[in-house]
Amino acid sequence: VVAGFSSSAYAAESISNFDSVVTVQKSGRVDVLETIDYDFGYASRHGIFRYIPVVYKDDQGNTFKPGFAFDSVAVDGQATKFSTSRDGDNEVVKIGDANTTITGPHMYTIRYHFDSLLVDKGGDLLRYNVTGGGWQVPIAKASVKVNGPTTPKLACYTGYVGSTANDCTIDVETNIVT
Repeated sequence: VVAGFSSSAYAAESISNFDSVVTVQKSGRVDVLETIDYDFGYASRHGIFRYIPVVYKDDQGNTFKPGFAFDSVAVDGQATKFSTSRDGDNEVVKIGDANTTITGPHMYTIRYHFDSLLVDKGGDLLRYNVTGGGWQVPIAKASVKVNGPTTPKLACYTGYVGSTANDCTIDVETNIVT
């Protein structure tokens, strides 16, 4: 989030809640709605950068790059301007104003979609990295609700990409992974 500062410089910053709603359409399109409760503490910042992984690997190790687009961004319930760029395997949305600094808690709402994230594995398999790996502040709680044309079988993994750790819970009735 903040390049060039030691971790102690933004230690007061945190994400209290990172909530995603992922909807898989019959066409394969995947719509994502993220709500990020970000607290800047006393630090004066211009906003956030959200790194979204857009390059994935299937079970055979083949790389696939689904079509991707940002749909809208809001801060504290108000639509806001944003800019986008590419950084390696991530699309990056820059949310904030270079002429304005903010402190304290703010709610970021980001809508985007993939043309498809479905990978065939004896049926459809959605492979999706919910929070991405670009955060330099702690995330206290992350959750994702998956909606689709059929009731999904859910699995979750925590940690770095490729980790098989599963410090998470799955509520099958509500399709929520926390």
